Amino acid sequence: MKVDLIFPVGDLFKQDGAVTELKHELAVDVSALDPDLKAKTKLTASLTLIRAGDSIAAILKGAKLVVELACLRCLTCYNHPLDLPDLERYFYLPQDGLEAEGEYFLIDPATNRIDLTEMLRQEIIFALPLRPLCQEKCLGLLSQQEVKGEALHQPLAQLNEFWQAEQEKEDQT
Repeated sequence: MKVDLIFPVGDLFKQDGAVTELKHELAVDVSALDPDLKAKTKLTASLTLIRAGDSIAAILKGAKLVVELACLRCLTCYNHPLDLPDLERYFYLPQDGLEAEGEYFLIDPATNRIDLTEMLRQEIIFALPLRPLCQEKCLGLLSQQEVKGEALHQPLAQLNEFWQAEQEKEDQT
């Protein structure tokens, strides 16, 4: 599934004046941006494209979505809301010295379009928590078993029983 985050900007360059703008409301399924990203809702945001000289400023405001994450402590999946900070990227007309790979985003000269896919993918990944927790006071796997009253699997308990049996054998001899 292809994410459609490509926008035509040719009309912005046709208009006279230093600053012209186009506005778009987005509702995009971003699951295809990254194989590890499990989006539960579409990303909604307001996009403004502003021409400033020979560049286009893409300003994304109010970007929100819900993703599914696995809790670091108890390993259960939970829905995590993401509110992305307001984003702004500049897209430049291709020139000598500017390469698409790196810090610069370029306007496609053949189609006069900009592609927000990589910008948005990076920002979503940056917004993900480093330590995803289903709740602030998640007890984790072992503590949850204790709370439920289940017997904990303690691999060293068998070793303790073995050493006690060996001690008893030595005491009998």
